[in-house]
Amino acid sequence: MELPARHPDCGIYTVGTAPAWRRRGLVTALLRHVLAVAEQDGARTATLQSTPMARALYAALGFLPVGRYEAWVRTIRTATTAGTRRDR
Repeated sequence: MELPARHPDCGIYTVGTAPAWRRRGLVTALLRHVLAVAEQDGARTATLQSTPMARALYAALGFLPVGRYEAWVRTIRTATTAGTRRDR
């Protein structure tokens, strides 16, 4: 969580759960706590980016989708892959 002093938005980054610990309410409890602390510290919004796996969890906590983040990846050519289909 990132919450600069007196900032109106709480940024939540890199939430993840090991597969063996999923669906036990751990992230829900953690996020409820984080959101309560953020609100006490003056935040009025909280933002995050979600994977498809977590969308229902975030929706249940009151988050609404407002846009999509687009990621781009480029494979850097190396001596072993130059000229192969892998670098395209």
